Amino acid sequence: MVIEWAALEAYLERHGAKETKHSGRCLFDHLKGTHDILRDWGNPDHVCKAGLFHSIYGTAVFRHRSVPLTERPTVRALVGSEAEHLAYLFCVIDRPKIFLDAEAMFQRYLFDRHSHQVVTVTRKVRDELVEIEAANLLEQGSKSAATLQRLVQMGVSGAARLAIASRSL
Repeated sequence: MVIEWAALEAYLERHGAKETKHSGRCLFDHLKGTHDILRDWGNPDHVCKAGLFHSIYGTAVFRHRSVPLTERPTVRALVGSEAEHLAYLFCVIDRPKIFLDAEAMFQRYLFDRHSHQVVTVTRKVRDELVEIEAANLLEQGSKSAATLQRLVQMGVSGAARLAIASRSL
């Protein structure tokens, strides 16, 4: 079943994304911007949808929970299990720190700060999380060349590399 864009936007709006402040504007604008960057880079639909929902459960940096974890089944029904899983992981891992650790992200184990358990991920999931982080940082106008270069080293897409290179000039 394909969920229309209007349903995704309405869900986020019902959960306050258009009223919540983030990066000097509303959270919804940031989420949509991250989604649009991922889409423009040619990422699969589930990665783009994960970008749209990437911080709704709160993150290590952006602590506001627009959507409680008890709503995970509802979010999963809206965006699909792959997208929801990526969004959840993005919210519960210790990022951006994990992306800067020389060894941590080359492993397949991530620490879930909510459940306090180690989660095993595939290389594909790790790469998708890195791609979302790159879009997230670029969307916010990150000026951290070191962080962006680290993401390039970790294997972001060619489109992400070009966007990072043009931002780093």
